[in-house]
Amino acid sequence: MNDDQTIIFRKIKDTIIAAYPQCHSIYLFGSWATEDETELSDLDIAVLLPGHSNEIQYNDKLALSGQLAMTARVEKADIIDIRQVDTIFQMQIIDTGRRVDIDDGNEANLFEMTILSRYQKLNDERDEILQEGIKQGRFYHV
Repeated sequence: MNDDQTIIFRKIKDTIIAAYPQCHSIYLFGSWATEDETELSDLDIAVLLPGHSNEIQYNDKLALSGQLAMTARVEKADIIDIRQVDTIFQMQIIDTGRRVDIDDGNEANLFEMTILSRYQKLNDERDEILQEGIKQGRFYHV
């Protein structure tokens, strides 16, 4: 991350904390989390809010997305509550994204361990289904 990106990300972090002071961690994912980022890239952010918090409200999300897009100087910014998406998407964000902790990181560590465990269980369950489908000719190896 170059100096300009560091400044932009610090502003992004401050904007999110102002909107969600209870936020534990921010995950930057998609092309902004890689070296593949271009001027056409949109900004993808997941936030880890306390487990008891409500899902991000649509109007709040829309306003915050607009603020984040302006801050990052991009056309579009998406923000999601990582607790509100499916296990596979959670795992992709954890695996490929960049995490920035707002607090000591313990809540994010616990969340990630839980998701890793759920993802492993899901893979174990899917493996039986996939193997049976392949054996019966309903699925094919790709």
